[in-house]
Amino acid sequence: MDPRLMNNDLGYVYKYMKAKNQTASGFENDLEMKLHALHQQADVAATLRSDWQHLRRNEVFLLEAPGEQVLLLNRCLRTGELTKEKMIKLATRYLLTERMFEQQVENGKLNSTHLHAWYNKPHKFDVKSDDVFQFAYDNLSQLEELIYELEREQRRAERDFHRSETTYYPEQEGRQLLHILRNYMRKDEQCFQNEIGQLRNKMKDQELELKRMQDTINLLKEQTTPNTSNSGIEVTVNLSKKTDRAAIVESPIPDLVSDDE
Repeated sequence: MDPRLMNNDLGYVYKYMKAKNQTASGFENDLEMKLHALHQQADVAATLRSDWQHLRRNEVFLLEAPGEQVLLLNRCLRTGELTKEKMIKLATRYLLTERMFEQQVENGKLNSTHLHAWYNKPHKFDVKSDDVFQFAYDNLSQLEELIYELEREQRRAERDFHRSETTYYPEQEGRQLLHILRNYMRKDEQCFQNEIGQLRNKMKDQELELKRMQDTINLLKEQTTPNTSNSGIEVTVNLSKKTDRAAIVESPIPDLVSDDE
């Protein structure tokens, strides 16, 4: 057989047709590998969808020149098309392999218990043909929508690229200026926020300093109040004692005057 046909689905079926002494374990291994590979490609498709949703809103991509956008979209589109081809191939081969497994059981070449055991034993993914087909169909439908959107964006970028080669392209320049303005605004806002933070810290320090001063004043008041009361008492006592002494000294004077008379 032509070696070039061995890599496609026809060559895959031909290999099984010519194989002798096929075993249930061989079918099971092939089915397991095809199913895991199919889910891996579905993960690749999901990652591509997520990346594109992020990229289409990214300012860096939107501000790129049309030529750069065309190259990036071509890479995404190529990845999507290759993933689609692989998913179709893997899903088709899985369904063909399962059908050949069933055919061998129907022809009596393999025991039906092997096929039932394959269906009933635990698997990471659903293994029945209807479930695998529905899984492949759903993921391929989402991937085709993504490819359609990428193709549309690619055509738009190609038109912009051709326009930019022949005419002045103010839209791209306007986007670049807007991007520069936004960067300056972000820097100014960051500086403003830093200054506000510094002022708030200074205000907190001043509040703490005022509180310490107020506490010190209150403490001094508490210490000076008892001393003032005691000194007042002492003054009163001394004055009263002085008054008594004066009265004692002055009392004999009238008697001396009386004697002289």
